[in-house]
Amino acid sequence: MPVLSIILLCLMFGSFLIVCFVGGRARLLATKVVCLLVLTILFTFGSVLFTRATAYDQVTLKILQFGWPFPFVTQNQEKLDPPLPRSMFFVWEPSSNTAAYPAWDVRWSNLFRSAISNLLIILGVSMAILRIQNRSAGKQTEDGPPG
Repeated sequence: MPVLSIILLCLMFGSFLIVCFVGGRARLLATKVVCLLVLTILFTFGSVLFTRATAYDQVTLKILQFGWPFPFVTQNQEKLDPPLPRSMFFVWEPSSNTAAYPAWDVRWSNLFRSAISNLLIILGVSMAILRIQNRSAGKQTEDGPPG
């Protein structure tokens, strides 16, 4: 098991324990950390299913890369033999490892970089939303209740 997976599991488990057994501000912070980690994991692994790679010939069909923002899954789809050039999606192979489905490989360094980038993006977007909400709440209290 890669080091990144162990670190993420420890962070999630520790945050889960804090959420379960601690009250007050620490519980609120731990809840936010757990939500951020879950969103990051879902967004990062989900990006494989929503990115495309273009295959121009049989050589590029062997090394299609998926994931966002750094492609971290490489898949060999030469067994599919589509008309070229073609925009390809990631093909999820079933649990039985048959030769009819394309093989894929994970580049752990790019997975780590993608997860960190996505965490920063999610954190930035959530901070911007909170800032906008705080500004609009401040304007309502200064002007009084609407109506």
